[in-house]
Amino acid sequence: MKKMKISRLCLATVATLMMASCTNDDLYKYNAQRFEQLQKEQFAEYFTKKFGEIPANQTWDFAGRPLTRIAADMTRATRAGGNITCTPDQDYEFLNEEGYYDIPASLQTTMNKIEENVDNSLMGNTYAMLTPENSFTIIPVRQGYSTSAYEVHMVVGTGDDATDYLLWKKGEMMQTRKAGSTEKWKNVQNIEKSYTYGNNDVRSKALTFKNIPSDQPIYFYVYRPTLGIYPSSLDGYMKDFSSAVTLPQQLLDAGKQVKLIGAEIMLNASDYDYEDVMFLIVGDPKLPEDITPNEPMSFEQTISKRYMIEDLGETDDTDYNDIVVDVTSTRTIQYDYNPTTGEITNQTYGEWGEQTATIRHLGGTLPFNLTIGNTELGWMKGQMNVDPNTVYDITGWDPDANNISISVRQTGSGDGVNSLTFPAAGNVPLIIATSTKQPWMQERVSIIPYLKDIIKQQNME
Repeated sequence: MKKMKISRLCLATVATLMMASCTNDDLYKYNAQRFEQLQKEQFAEYFTKKFGEIPANQTWDFAGRPLTRIAADMTRATRAGGNITCTPDQDYEFLNEEGYYDIPASLQTTMNKIEENVDNSLMGNTYAMLTPENSFTIIPVRQGYSTSAYEVHMVVGTGDDATDYLLWKKGEMMQTRKAGSTEKWKNVQNIEKSYTYGNNDVRSKALTFKNIPSDQPIYFYVYRPTLGIYPSSLDGYMKDFSSAVTLPQQLLDAGKQVKLIGAEIMLNASDYDYEDVMFLIVGDPKLPEDITPNEPMSFEQTISKRYMIEDLGETDDTDYNDIVVDVTSTRTIQYDYNPTTGEITNQTYGEWGEQTATIRHLGGTLPFNLTIGNTELGWMKGQMNVDPNTVYDITGWDPDANNISISVRQTGSGDGVNSLTFPAAGNVPLIIATSTKQPWMQERVSIIPYLKDIIKQQNME
């Protein structure tokens, strides 16, 4: 059971004020407020002593941008005409003596601007291609961190005339070693990324395509064998970052046209960083161009967050498992879609609606009343180590504003109530937001160390 821990001085102060309040309702009201203030001050003192001073820009929303697209029309990529497995080129004019393309440090450095877990949509341009009249070459240049295995495919043509090329599987095409060293090169494995912010040398194999019919639609998709076909350039999950990076001068000096394409490999909980897979498309003067037309479409977008709450039953506990509630909302997005190029224009966002809150776990004994958006759920009994999984319909939740609050009945001070809201940046948190995949903690096990990598990244941005 959770028991309140508060200093003797604090208790003495509150007791004195409570005695005086027996004959003065207004003073009693002040006593409850003072009791709440003391609890919050002591929790803040413990928190900063244990975890250090909080940076002014530190936010407590660790959910990222967990958006899910739900619609059959957003999974257009299909296997076409069987697979042709591509063989790396051994004779490409820009390969080194060992048969690899050395990825320039200048390209690696500017690719770092396309950060992980950051929405990079505005940095990239619409991807759109037709096959050129001459040969072109594809060179992988970056493998973002991911524990998921995947394949990268290219489809040329449409309908029954389309040909599906298996370009490479994750971990096959790239090698790395410490920058400037003579260490043995090693293949980039499934759970490794190909770069360490300029500290690695990276080299890659190349794929050259010749005698492909010109002016044919060409698109790419990422296939995850255990889950099926995933994001495609047809669905807007790839971006052209050519104008955002320093393209290889060696290729430009040779008169080559170069595009840098970044791909997003996730549909569920996509962060839209478009750096999970990145590759160069290198061609002679006629590299593919944009094509039209558009068609009106729509899809539903769902966002979910998990709120973890400390109820101040104890002022030296940071497990944030007293109340754990998942909140979900959907909205409709309408847009014009170019089925050949993947371009999405004229997007119109509907209001967030069809909202639900699910209380997943209770780990505190104090009575509480949750308010999410415009909906007050009503007073509930606190319980230890139970998983109610009770679903409530709610309205007015704003996932960007995190407009959630909770009232908690005090113990030891009559009918006083503590009021807890989602913290502003730089403040000590009593409520934090995470992905719904983040498990809640066992009693008295702090969640903060488990979030340290996310906190570190937030402080670097």
